[in-house]
Amino acid sequence: MAVAQGNTQFSITLPDEAIEMIEKGLIPFGLYGKTRGAIAAGLILDMLKQPAVRDIVRENMTKG
Repeated sequence: MAVAQGNTQFSITLPDEAIEMIEKGLIPFGLYGKTRGAIAAGLILDMLKQPAVRDIVRENMTKG
């Protein structure tokens, strides 16, 4: 699979319950995409946009 420049591909392992939630509850609805990967990426990106999460990220990036 081709990856757009500026993006890095990696794989994750999720519990079966999370996969079932994605396949039965999100793929049919189509809000986050039509594949497990697209949905996982969308959920992660949405979480990273949350102000509280961004504050945690900023704080930890300045420590490193």
